[in-house]
Amino acid sequence: MQDLRCAIADHNKKKFVSITLQKEAAKRLFCFQCQSDASGGDITKSQLVSQLKLCDLDEVMEGNAYSVYNWPADDDGNKVKEYLLGYKSIEQQRKEIEDFFAQMKQKLNEQIENVKQLLVESLNATQFIKDEKLKQEEPEKKEVKKDDKKDDKKETKKDDKKETKKDDKKDTKKDDKKEDKKDPKKEEEKLDQTPTIENLKKHYDVIYDLTKIKTLIKENAKGDPNLLSAKINEYLNDPKKSEQIISMKKVFQGVMSGKVEFNQIASNRQALESYWESIQTSIQQWTQNQHKFGKVQWKFNPSKADQSKLIKQLAEDYKECAGAGLQSQIIYSETSFSEGQHGCIILFKEFDQKRAGSNGNFYVGVVKDDQKDKSPYGQGFRKDLFSQNGEGLNVRIGTDFNNMPPKMLAIKLDVDNNYFEVCDGKRTIVYGLEKESKLKGEKWRIYFWWNIAADRIQLIHSY
Repeated sequence: MQDLRCAIADHNKKKFVSITLQKEAAKRLFCFQCQSDASGGDITKSQLVSQLKLCDLDEVMEGNAYSVYNWPADDDGNKVKEYLLGYKSIEQQRKEIEDFFAQMKQKLNEQIENVKQLLVESLNATQFIKDEKLKQEEPEKKEVKKDDKKDDKKETKKDDKKETKKDDKKDTKKDDKKEDKKDPKKEEEKLDQTPTIENLKKHYDVIYDLTKIKTLIKENAKGDPNLLSAKINEYLNDPKKSEQIISMKKVFQGVMSGKVEFNQIASNRQALESYWESIQTSIQQWTQNQHKFGKVQWKFNPSKADQSKLIKQLAEDYKECAGAGLQSQIIYSETSFSEGQHGCIILFKEFDQKRAGSNGNFYVGVVKDDQKDKSPYGQGFRKDLFSQNGEGLNVRIGTDFNNMPPKMLAIKLDVDNNYFEVCDGKRTIVYGLEKESKLKGEKWRIYFWWNIAADRIQLIHSY
């Protein structure tokens, strides 16, 4: 980059940082001290930059006539620059529309699939609740060995339900748009004045090309700054430039008078996006009203440990809640259990995509009543449902969980028989106690623990 230095005695050869490229300027090059002196303490730096139309000197040396702030310095050139930067060809607009509808179609298909799966999950939950209720009401049946006894006892067995797995959908990624960079051509001879975008761009590139200014700065970097300012002034005030600007204005006026109304297309897209949002809202409201679950006999309370008070309460009595994405938040059953069968069904609604890699955990477990308000590290029996190697619910870190159907968790605690398990919606056990684990004789609470995660859950049944 440039290394021009200020020659003013008490400015200690500070590096020039800005330049004004207006046609008329009492001073062109400014170091930081020059800027401070010019403001006089009466106006701010941003006001000074706007007032003197100062350009960053390093940006000028990069030579992009479309990205330098305060360049062009004249209103006509600035209008053309803004128009060219905002212009989109018919092909670009067509591609945007095609991309928009392709994405909307894909999202709509995902929403439809999610609604279907949610209703299936609802039926699974209803059946699960009925099964558990029957188990609690009827005495446990003992298996009888087949022999020559007088009265043969037959025991009906329930068929396991089978459910087909859906292939995970992969989001198709759109190719990034590529911009063709064209070097400005020196077409100072007979520029075409036909009112087209291409000709307007050629006029702009010729008039506002920074190559000449860059060359003057490089050639005079070690010389007198006043001489450099004089040469830049001579270049900017070349009468030929005034003629070129008049020619560019004619082309611009012609383009504006017969332009394609791409703003109308943009407004149509805004209307479509608004329509799509209303579709999504309608689907969400419909699904919320279509499924009813069992009774909630007990609810959750936040623990007093760690940062549990930051748990996001999304429904009354924490029947729907989410972690705060910070370290260690715990929520547990409002009731302790010392005997009998107890449990709950949880709808896992959202998976936190921003969790800190393998350090973002969501645990489910049981903890002793006298330890419920202590940090859960090493307390009770628990299982991390989301892990780097895909254990638990088999959802690996990085999986696009939000486009997958909701996950149902069934937690069952049988204190009398030293039994605790966590099942998914298909009643597949994802966690069970070791044989030597003992629950009987203690009071227990079912708990959930977020650690650097913000997963969202909903309590739909408890007993």
